Amino acid sequence: RIRRANRRELDQRRARAEVRQRLLAPAPPRSGRRLLVVAAAALVLLTAGGLWLHSRAPRATFEVAGRPGALGQWVRTGHEKLAMAFSDASAVTLSPASAARVLAADHRRVRVVLERGSARLHVNPKTHRRWRVEAGPFTVHVTGTRFTLRWQAERRELTLRMHRGHVIVEGPVVENRQLHAGDTLRVFVPEARLSLRRGETSPST
Repeated sequence: RIRRANRRELDQRRARAEVRQRLLAPAPPRSGRRLLVVAAAALVLLTAGGLWLHSRAPRATFEVAGRPGALGQWVRTGHEKLAMAFSDASAVTLSPASAARVLAADHRRVRVVLERGSARLHVNPKTHRRWRVEAGPFTVHVTGTRFTLRWQAERRELTLRMHRGHVIVEGPVVENRQLHAGDTLRVFVPEARLSLRRGETSPST
C-alpha cells in the first residue's frame, strides 16, 4: 500500500510539473500568427490570379483561306495566292508555288516558317506579340511592318524587300542586320555574298 501511495504521489507530481511547464511556456504572439495567415492567403490569391490571367490571355488564332488554321500544318499554294489572317490583324499572303507553316501562335509570340517561295507579310504595329519568320538558315525578327520575303531553297538565296517599318535579320553572311523601309537585301549563301540597296521605297506601300 505504501508503495502504491508513493507511486500515486510521484505521478501527481509529474502531472503538476507538466501543467506548470505548459502554463509558463510563452504563447506565440497573435500578430505573428496573423501575419502567417495573411501571407498564406495572399499567396493563394496571387496563384489563383496568375492562373486566371493566363487562361484569359488572348491567343493568336489564324485562318487559312477563311478556314481555321492548325499549328505545324504545311500550307502550300498552287497557281494562286493564298492568305493567312491572324486574330491580331496581321496577315501573311503566300505567292504561287510557295509553302509555309505556323509553328507557334499564342498571346506572346508568332513563329512562321517559309519553306520555299515568297510571302508578303503585314504585321500589325499595335500587336504585343513577338513575330519571328524563318526561311532556311535565316531568321527575321519583326515589329510592326510590311515586307516581302522570298526563299529559293534549291539555290539557297534569300531576298527581303522592306515596304514599311523595320526588321532584324539573322543568319549566314548577314550576321545581325537591321533593315528599314525601302531597303532590299539579297543573300547568296553558297557564295557567302550579299547585296543591300538602301532606301528604295516600294510603289506598293
